[in-house]
Amino acid sequence: MTPEFILTNDSEQLVGHDGPVVLLVSKRMVKSRNIAFALNALMTLTESAEMVRRFHGKLHFVVSGYEKDHRELPQIPEVRRYFAAIAQEWPHWPWFLARECEQIGLLLMMLMDVQLVQQEGGQAGYFIDPGEMKRVLFDQLDRENIMLEALGISEAEISAACDSAMADLAGMH
Repeated sequence: MTPEFILTNDSEQLVGHDGPVVLLVSKRMVKSRNIAFALNALMTLTESAEMVRRFHGKLHFVVSGYEKDHRELPQIPEVRRYFAAIAQEWPHWPWFLARECEQIGLLLMMLMDVQLVQQEGGQAGYFIDPGEMKRVLFDQLDRENIMLEALGISEAEISAACDSAMADLAGMH
């Protein structure tokens, strides 16, 4: 397997790379609300149909600088605002996010209102409104499909990607 690659806004660095890519978001980027670097880096993935196909399901995002914060990322308002701003401009997360590692679910929780609830035994979980999750996900998918269709991605490929995203969400813990 090709090692992970930190995504930058230089698509030339992706030449010959077909493994996982990581969008690294720092606390400084979040606090400044500057989405330009992250957005430019993500845009490299959508430059061509070949890039779109090559990096389907291979994107991971990591948020650094919050390791000492006891809250989960969906509980941190500035992180939620940051990812909402990116998603408003770049709705292609469902196509690109890696499967089987809860990236899609984590992103969706940051894009909608979730409530932390205490469960028996002292464990905490999230209350997620299924209607809101459907609305947020379908908004991303609808806007993403415009780009995919414009690049000539087949309906079968789009459908398979939607199915795998839904299966990933169904498997969340």
